[in-house]
Amino acid sequence: MSASVSLIIPHKHSYEQLNILCEKIPLWNQYPDEILIIDSSKIQIILNKNFTKFCNENNIVLKIINANNLYPGQARNKGVLLAINPVIAFLDVNTIPTN
Repeated sequence: MSASVSLIIPHKHSYEQLNILCEKIPLWNQYPDEILIIDSSKIQIILNKNFTKFCNENNIVLKIINANNLYPGQARNKGVLLAINPVIAFLDVNTIPTN
């Protein structure tokens, strides 16, 4: 039995990269139990409906947290405070794992 994982993704004005990352997550061998996107953008992000459907179908808790102009480290720290699982993973929008 594996531990539950919260995936924290800091985001600021990288809409295309965020959507590419979200397209790749369903291809992974194992999914996180929770995904927190800490968004420091001035414009509210809108995720692809297929990704939100994927999260719902796989019981992945998806949270978009609006933050005020945070640096990536600050956004990760905010995600840690809000995460509900014992294992925490970090991923930047420009880093796309293959599986």
